[in-house]
Amino acid sequence: MSDTSNIYAAAVIYSAQTADKAALSSFAAHMCQQGYSVGGIIQDILYDKRGIKIGADAVALDNGERFPIVRPSKEDIAAGSCGLDQSTLTESSIVLRRAIAAKVDLMIVEKFGEREQLGEGLADDILAAMAEGIPILVAVPATAVEKWKKFTGGLGDMLPSDLTALQNWWVERRPLPQ
Repeated sequence: MSDTSNIYAAAVIYSAQTADKAALSSFAAHMCQQGYSVGGIIQDILYDKRGIKIGADAVALDNGERFPIVRPSKEDIAAGSCGLDQSTLTESSIVLRRAIAAKVDLMIVEKFGEREQLGEGLADDILAAMAEGIPILVAVPATAVEKWKKFTGGLGDMLPSDLTALQNWWVERRPLPQ
């Protein structure tokens, strides 16, 4: 039996009804202000002047680098597709590998999307961070909780997308200094 005592992972569950859509980015900022090194990716949803969603960028927490992962074309919109640029998503994985190499205090990944649910996208990097014992918070859609449990083998915690819940998790689950 393998030792899983160094797994510090949590799914941050969200849905369309989630009140605090910025809980992960707020928590990342709070942790940086506290002097912790934080790596990973947060999504920035982009809107046009009329407030209509026009895309999304993956934003690196360590240096602010932006990756335009979603830019739906008219054809994508007509077909009901989100317009995910899989090559840009793959390119953004360098941010997670950089965080793992730096052994950050906390990694945040927004999100466990369709590609990750299929074992693609950022999936390998999420598992690598877990295997390294890096505390990791991953935004998981409520509709994908069972896929997340299968993906992680049931390891880790389940949290609401709420700043207080994230802060409490950190206090309870953070690894002790070596």
